[in-house]
Order: sequence, then structure tokens, then C-alpha cells
Amino acid sequence: MRIYLTMRLILPQIYWISKKVLGCFDALNQTFKSVFI
Repeated sequence: MRIYLTMRLILPQIYWISKKVLGCFDALNQTFKSVFI
């Protein structure tokens, strides 16, 4: 039960962080495209 609760706390944070990281990569990608193309 404790493991389940820990997973419920940790997984959303991992998801949120990965979404932020992907968003940053996307923004960088857009910047490079507008600069180099």
C-alpha cells in the first residue's frame, strides 16, 4: 500500500517534469528553425 501511495505521488511529478522538458526542447526547436531556415 505504501508503495502504491508513493507511486501516486512520484509519477505525476515525473510526468510534469518530462512535459516541461519536452516543452523546452520544442521551443528550442522552433527557435532554431526560425533562425536557420
